[in-house]
Parts: sequence; structure tokens; C-alpha cells
Amino acid sequence: MTPAPVVAPAPAEIGYSEEDADEMPCTWGECQARGLGTDEPCPFYSCRHHLGAEVNDDGEVRVLIDPEQLDKAEETCSIAAARRRWQPLEIAAKIGLSLGGFELVQRHAWAKAYAEMVRVRDQHRGVEMDVAGLPDCRR
Repeated sequence: MTPAPVVAPAPAEIGYSEEDADEMPCTWGECQARGLGTDEPCPFYSCRHHLGAEVNDDGEVRVLIDPEQLDKAEETCSIAAARRRWQPLEIAAKIGLSLGGFELVQRHAWAKAYAEMVRVRDQHRGVEMDVAGLPDCRR
């Protein structure tokens, strides 16, 4: 079964014009330079890192932060939020979980990451790697 296409909301539906959409930064560095998501709320709901909207598996858009209340939003960017290095209790509260629920999700994520690391390691076991171009610390 093919997954439904991800449909970003139209700019007019979420509070900014087509001209604003043309000004959307392409990189996190551009966002930082403009202070988007850090110094001021980010208006670009169609960015995949924006916390103001989410798209479910059916392609339906759910607006989480009302565009008219955007200037009052505490967080609008998942990258900026991750860089703040929140404590688990703060993260759990932001995503609506108890601390125990958050820790369960976190353990599951670490287990999946570890299993993938082991799979990749085993897949490449015995494969000779060319390290000539790597810095000394990688040899």
C-alpha cells in the first residue's frame, strides 16, 4: 500500500501570502541569520520543522498553532527546540506525555537506533575501507 502524499497547507490558509512563501529560508543557517524560530516566531508553516502544523498519514493538515496567535507561541521550530537541550520533563510536557510515557518512547527510539547500527555494522563487517583521505582522528 502506497502512503498518502504529504500535502502542505496553502500559504493563504495559514496566514501568509505567496510573496512570503517565496522568502522561505532553505537552510537552518538562513533561519538563524534571520532569527526565525529563535528570536521571533517562524511564519513558515510549510517548513517540515515548523511546530505549528502537522500532516497525518492521510495527508490531512492539522493546525496546532493558530496563525493569529503565532506571535504568542512559545516554540515554532523543532530544530531550535532541539538545540535548547530541554530536560525530559520539559519535552514530555511539550508533546503531551507523562515523564514515564516519554521515557518509554525514548527507550524504544534508542533500541531501534541501536538495532539499525548493529545491522549496518554486520552488513559491512569484513569490508575494507579506504581511510587515506580521512583525518588522523578517524583512522
